[in-house]
Amino acid sequence: MPQVVSDADHPLDRYILVKLGELADRAGGALSRYDIPGACRATAQFMEILTNWYIRRSRDRFWEEAYSKSKHDAFNTLYTVLVRCCEIAAPLLPILTEKLYRGLTGARSVHLADWPQPEAFPGDRTLGHEMDLVRDACSAGLNVRERFRLRVRLPLKRAVIAHPDADALRPHAATIADELNVRELEFSTDLSAFGSLQLKVDPRIGKRLGRRMKDVLAAARANDYELLDDGGATVAGETLSAQEFELQVICGDDGEAASFGRTGAIIVDISVDREQEQEGTARDLVRLIQNVRKDAGLHVSDRIALGIDGPAETLEAARKHADLIASQTLAVDLDFAAGGGTSHELRGETVTLSVRRAEPGGS
Repeated sequence: MPQVVSDADHPLDRYILVKLGELADRAGGALSRYDIPGACRATAQFMEILTNWYIRRSRDRFWEEAYSKSKHDAFNTLYTVLVRCCEIAAPLLPILTEKLYRGLTGARSVHLADWPQPEAFPGDRTLGHEMDLVRDACSAGLNVRERFRLRVRLPLKRAVIAHPDADALRPHAATIADELNVRELEFSTDLSAFGSLQLKVDPRIGKRLGRRMKDVLAAARANDYELLDDGGATVAGETLSAQEFELQVICGDDGEAASFGRTGAIIVDISVDREQEQEGTARDLVRLIQNVRKDAGLHVSDRIALGIDGPAETLEAARKHADLIASQTLAVDLDFAAGGGTSHELRGETVTLSVRRAEPGGS
């Protein structure tokens, strides 16, 4: 049975507990002011971090076949987050949280529980700042991929993160590289070595500014602006809200870029060669095979005998990266033929896959 914990060693576990403490503080403060929308926003923002960062980044730990401290800690942390989230969200979602809380804890009612105190969670502001910055950098890098239609499973050669606080990102280099699927990652505190940030004013504010719009545009083009702590900016004596402008990165010929953290950028080498394409194809195959495994009702720990057939280019990529495919799909027998298999579409082409549970001690 998982246990409620108040601290953790793993950076991901500790980070989500830090954010949980912040949620308890923010949502509790909002509810004390009868600010229901504010409490809802805080809860929704936390759930985004929980589902699209913590749980996704922790999947390998949850799915470990053998017992390990990392797996044990991950489950305890997730259990803690779910229990405390129910207690925090109970005034907002009384019926749903009641059902979840009773199922998780066996307690009589979530509405009889005390409000979680923020000081009961780690107050590690340094880790919170670092991981928030990591998430922002990753989001910017993925935006570059999306802009140029470079699927996430396609490995890229190199990315540079330029930010005044780049040193805070260095301890998390492996996480960033894995999230962005880049082979080489560099850090710099000097954005000017790679490009510059340019403030782009939303033209729709011309109606509000009138004649002053001309001065604002001129100052923005000259990079004569000041960013404010609340997310806005001062340009030519006018104060713009965060919704009235965006920061764009202007860089040289070393790659394509996106801004993040207001004063930083990530520059991504978007060039792709044959070797990268082949590894990307192998990773696409892994995802397809995992879906076939799931549809076949196989357990995540089941070993399989796998057959693959398809176009010559696909088979060449699969043979070259056979070890990757076998390790990721738990294939103990890999044959480049799929007699009796089923057909599937892979990036506009047809591949045939044969997946069956491998016999213990053999194929």
